[in-house]
Amino acid sequence: MDKAPSKIVPDQAIADAAISDPADVGALLKIPGFQRRHGRANSARWLDALARARQARSSDLPTVSPPQDGPPATHRWASRDPIAAARLKRTRQAVSELAEQHQLPAENLIAPAAVRALTWQPPTPLSQELVAEALTASGVRDWQIKITSGALTEALADD
Repeated sequence: MDKAPSKIVPDQAIADAAISDPADVGALLKIPGFQRRHGRANSARWLDALARARQARSSDLPTVSPPQDGPPATHRWASRDPIAAARLKRTRQAVSELAEQHQLPAENLIAPAAVRALTWQPPTPLSQELVAEALTASGVRDWQIKITSGALTEALADD
């Protein structure tokens, strides 16, 4: 069947099977959701999948949470890095003031994700040129960099 597993058996039933790890058809069919036609008809496949999962090495299993490439969620900054949280507050304020001066929404002036990435890991040594390079790497347009890089550099320098 070329269908997502949840279209054959509900997601909750799949999760319950993974948790209870039934070893035989009778135990599998006691799990709500596997009594459906496709659950019963494919019970041998489900048991085979559970057996393969039991044999899998930990390194072959998916991670519980995907690795983070960028900064954490902003509500976690204060606990993870209070200095970065203070920088974020200053950079957001600088962007807000520039957006007001240019009569633009702040998110049109510069993407919030670019500001967060820059603020979480500012370039060292800190300079307007390196800030501009970091913004370019984040996909910020030249006109946006021209308007924001000076103020962002100043906001980052206040550590």
